[in-house]
Amino acid sequence: MYYETRRKLWLVGLLLLILTSAVGGWWMYQKHSAGTYGAISLSGSSLGYGAAWGYPDPEAARVRAQAECAKAGANDCAVRVAVAGSCAALVMSPQTNHVFAVTDADKTTASAIALAQCQANGSGDCVVQANFCGGGA
Repeated sequence: MYYETRRKLWLVGLLLLILTSAVGGWWMYQKHSAGTYGAISLSGSSLGYGAAWGYPDPEAARVRAQAECAKAGANDCAVRVAVAGSCAALVMSPQTNHVFAVTDADKTTASAIALAQCQANGSGDCVVQANFCGGGA
């Protein structure tokens, strides 16, 4: 009876280990699954920008952000922010010609931080131009 109880406990422990490994593997796969990448491209000479999110790989997000920035009429765009499974916000002030980009796990928090940074800089016309999560939320 003692050995049978020990055997059952060992099998239950093994089953729990396998289940935990399977759930952990699934979670890791979900965290970096396709569509979690985003990027923001900014012009160095104007307030032109481009944003892209929900892309399956970082390069695709960068290319789209660059294309969107070029559509805005800027010819000196560069990717300044890239996200993978997180969120980003872009806040601009036309009055002071300042740009603030922030990343965070939550897009509302990212926007709030970027707005606070803009306002702390003395700008009264801060506007959220983009806020997104890599997965498109």
